[in-house]
Amino acid sequence: MDGSLELVANALTLGGAASAEASDALDSSSVEPLEVDNSLTAFRMANDIFYDKGWTDGLPIAPPIESEVKRFLDVWDRDPATVVTVVPPQSGLATLEKIAVNMVMAGCEPEYLPVIEAALLAMSEERFCWVNSITGTGMQAPLTIISGPIRHQLNLNSGPNALGQGWRANATIGRALRLIFVNIGGSTPGLYDCSTHGHPGKYSYVLVENEEDNPWPPVHTDYGLSREDSAVTVVTGQPPALIKDTGSSSALGFLHTVCSAMAIPDSVNKNQYGDQVLVLGPEHAATIAADGFTKDDIREYVWHNARVPITKFARAFIEKDGRHRWAKKFDVDNPATMIPILEKPDDLIIVVAGGPGKNSAFIPTYCQSRRVTRRIVTAED
Repeated sequence: MDGSLELVANALTLGGAASAEASDALDSSSVEPLEVDNSLTAFRMANDIFYDKGWTDGLPIAPPIESEVKRFLDVWDRDPATVVTVVPPQSGLATLEKIAVNMVMAGCEPEYLPVIEAALLAMSEERFCWVNSITGTGMQAPLTIISGPIRHQLNLNSGPNALGQGWRANATIGRALRLIFVNIGGSTPGLYDCSTHGHPGKYSYVLVENEEDNPWPPVHTDYGLSREDSAVTVVTGQPPALIKDTGSSSALGFLHTVCSAMAIPDSVNKNQYGDQVLVLGPEHAATIAADGFTKDDIREYVWHNARVPITKFARAFIEKDGRHRWAKKFDVDNPATMIPILEKPDDLIIVVAGGPGKNSAFIPTYCQSRRVTRRIVTAED
């Protein structure tokens, strides 16, 4: 990086965007080659420029120098101008070149593209409600669940600390997606990203299924794909919540704990049902499977038992929203009425992930968004 640092910053603009305002906000025409005397100075200067223009997530980025972006494009051997999708909220065109720039910035390897491309295409489906997942005032963020053989090919972590730090592929795939939301889609915090609090998953939110310790078929087989496929399943996830049960030795005992943990009166799913994600730790999954329970058995049990007494809801909420949403199914004036946290059993997405320990988790979703599962297509396909 000595001498002239050629930054491919022009690829961060919203070329073809519907909004001139968004294009102006991300205009990079003022970024000139940096004349510097050493690599560290170049790194610092590039990061200062990109940070000041709002093109980062607040953490240092790998400057997208021309040679590195070209390396990615050469590996892919596809037209850099190919448009993969249109990214909300400002309708930015996600070309392969722009995706490459953001992947370089995030610290990715070129081989991660099939996962990122599949995730972007899955989020583009109408049922996912992509724009709401990255602009709303809640804490939601797109969660990408990865399953299938590609886990090993990319050295993705599905074991201990599965939702945490320490693994390049997990961290940078999620980070690249977030940079794409901001730099191509224009989802800038405080401007079009209106989240009141946000949550750490807005840096990177990737979960990989631990199929080796999974007593059931992988998650993508629940949605029409074969076991041999690799896939992404995208949901609009809230922050994960711990389900800790060190005492139960039976499926019913542990599932009672699950239902108690998930039956939250103030869940965003309370009046507009959506999917919920149950992340089973391998030890809990083994306990359930040992009693002969299938994933469908789990779904049925949670649907029947994870319910909230209507008396736990604020009366003002019932009169404002609950009555017209629930009136056809429930007697909202009967204090004995129980409201399920799932509209139907199939709304529970079950993933086995993590390492040793009597711990599981659940991830509520954004109520208007629905799961989308998509097969990952690689160059070998």
